Amino acid sequence: MGKKVNRLDFLVATSFKLACEKGFDNMSIKDITFDMNSSPGAVYYHFDTKDKLLKAIFKKYVLEFFKDFTNKIINNKWDFDYKLRFMFNYLVNYDITTGSPVIKDCPDFRDYYLFIISCFHMHSNIKKYVNEIAVELENSLKKSFQTKKTRMRILR
Repeated sequence: MGKKVNRLDFLVATSFKLACEKGFDNMSIKDITFDMNSSPGAVYYHFDTKDKLLKAIFKKYVLEFFKDFTNKIINNKWDFDYKLRFMFNYLVNYDITTGSPVIKDCPDFRDYYLFIISCFHMHSNIKKYVNEIAVELENSLKKSFQTKKTRMRILR
């Protein structure tokens, strides 16, 4: 028997996929319900506005992505070269530790970054989340590369 999918998770995943394909502002509730084979009431039951849906998408697919990224960088004792390789690959949606895509719901990772950038510029409430990510990422990278051995490697 297959794994039962939570309707809310399915709604957020479907919305994310459509937002990446069409752009969040070009995606309608009708598009979401068509892809979910559902009714608009199913969307509005969980989210009374499209902005709240956007926040849910951002929390799941952007904040969690970067939190996982920073946790892996900080909590692993990789050497400098491996960390750089990991960071580059991870940021283009490939986890070299597992050999699989990081975000499986995104058909094209370029669309993922375009989604983030367009939401940042078009939705002022999203800027807060992006700024949190930037600060956390900067602090994590500083912490990760603070060892004397790493500093010496960078200076060479």
